Amino acid sequence: MLDQKQSDALRELLQGLIAAEIAEKAHGAESLVESMNERLSSVATAHDVGVRLRWRLSPELDPSTARMVDLLAKRPDLRLPDDQRELRTLLSERLAEARAQDPDGSYRQLIAETLNYKQWYEMAVMVRRGGGNETRLGRRTPLSEGEKKIVTYLTLFAAVAASHDALDAQRPGSDPDRSGIARFVLLDDAFAKVSEDNHADLFGLIVALDLDLIATSERLWGTHGTVPQLAITEVVRDADLKTILLEHYNWDGTALSRRTTR
Repeated sequence: MLDQKQSDALRELLQGLIAAEIAEKAHGAESLVESMNERLSSVATAHDVGVRLRWRLSPELDPSTARMVDLLAKRPDLRLPDDQRELRTLLSERLAEARAQDPDGSYRQLIAETLNYKQWYEMAVMVRRGGGNETRLGRRTPLSEGEKKIVTYLTLFAAVAASHDALDAQRPGSDPDRSGIARFVLLDDAFAKVSEDNHADLFGLIVALDLDLIATSERLWGTHGTVPQLAITEVVRDADLKTILLEHYNWDGTALSRRTTR
């Protein structure tokens, strides 16, 4: 009777909202990575270092789990009866293994851990210089420390840009050129561990990815030729007078001017 109940539960699980959501999440992750790589293909660092993200099934997956992932990636309405039976068997085996490792865990926890799609995939940052071959970014990658930091920021900025692209596409009646739509990336203590000679490149990457910046810093002004326009507020604190003064400036890409307030 328990076996029949579990079989019924698995059938409802795989044919219901959870299965559809898993497929949607997996395809959504692939689409996001594709969008990020599309953005990354158009930008490079000042030293001609380009970046691509590699999102693939983890090579450490055992064959049965890899097969289960392939079947789960299909939409439930596209699975054949044989696919459904095979998937129920594979999932039952994974749940049995999870139960053996955690006998006291709830059924809900076991399902959540077994169907955690993020553990099935591997993400890697691939870098290339000029027209050279790609290599996986790591400690031994032949890049300077400054270049590694720039590549890391570039990947993060591309993720923000791709997320904004997805939101823009969902916005009803949105303008294709996104004019007037803010695409913010927020940085607290921006570029704190990046040498100053790399700041212009980082600001330029934000501009190249069509992002709008809100940042705080004790030393950055952002007055670089790579930035076409910037509003700056300097916070001046007088400890003796216990007063804080706000000074406002505008940067137009070439010159910094103080903005008067009334």
